[in-house]
Amino acid sequence: MMRVRGIAFGILILSWLGGAITPRAAAEQDGTGATAKLKTAPAATAAATIHTETEGEPASVLMSEPRPFGYVIGDLVERTITMIVAEPARLQADSIPKAGRYGAWLELRRADLDSHEESRSICYRLTLTYQIMNVAPEVQTIELPPLRFSFDRAPPFAREIAGWPITVAPLTPEFVLARGGLEALRTDRAPPLIDTSAHRLRLLLYAALFAIVLSMYAWARFGAVWLARKPFARACREIGKLEGNQSREAYRAALRAMHRAFDETNGATVFFEQAAAFLDKHPRFAPLRDEIEQFFALSRDEFFGGGSEASHASPRKTDAASNVFLQTFCRAMREREAARSDASHAHAK
Repeated sequence: MMRVRGIAFGILILSWLGGAITPRAAAEQDGTGATAKLKTAPAATAAATIHTETEGEPASVLMSEPRPFGYVIGDLVERTITMIVAEPARLQADSIPKAGRYGAWLELRRADLDSHEESRSICYRLTLTYQIMNVAPEVQTIELPPLRFSFDRAPPFAREIAGWPITVAPLTPEFVLARGGLEALRTDRAPPLIDTSAHRLRLLLYAALFAIVLSMYAWARFGAVWLARKPFARACREIGKLEGNQSREAYRAALRAMHRAFDETNGATVFFEQAAAFLDKHPRFAPLRDEIEQFFALSRDEFFGGGSEASHASPRKTDAASNVFLQTFCRAMREREAARSDASHAHAK
């Protein structure tokens, strides 16, 4: 019977010892009991609690760790520490980590501390926000820095928290499987083409309209100058200068201007007897056959004094009437002169 009782008492002691040990963390205490260090096990989100005694005063730390994997440059990593200490102990402000760079990989962006009093104790909740500041060429393990918190009391004591490992991966892997077109570096994708046919058509219409307007302007601006260089056009300018002058010399000057126009157009001197040959060579003037014969009759009557059948058929007019006839006749010859070709007018006739 005593033997059974001893076995039962031993089982009770083992059960009590097993309940006092936490499965995720254990506190290490040095010989003096002044410092306790927290050891944590890697997990996606870890929480551990430390219960320690310093000269009969309890102190506990609860950790909330981030996941240990799946980070790249720019990601934020939060680490939360909850500390409960018995009064009158107080957390020293200079033991709170300061914002700034921690090594080549991490920068502490924020350190938010919240505290409130409980029954004979104070609860501190500290949230540390780190940001990954470097690019890993391949998957690499880094460590959140270890922490040390100091408390004011007699005697003062501190708590140390170990670093927490996390893995950082590159944004793009160095090697990608070529299966299915997943090459490491692919050619640039061509931009989608915009249908510009309507714009091209509109541009062509504008260009054609501009060409028409430009041609009309060139004809109005330079075509008249080109026509003015032709023989009968020059004769009209000379006769126009004599308008209003009823003298015999002005009349003869107008006749000479018309003769020069006939000669230059024909390429040889044209007399009255050669008028028919002139019209055969330049059929565009054929509609003015009667006026041409009348002109040569006036010219012969003026310069040679008449005496021929042609002169009697077309008696000499007064100087005023002759000047009007010459002006009208010259303008008609100028209009026929501007015709495109002799052949086209001969065909039209």
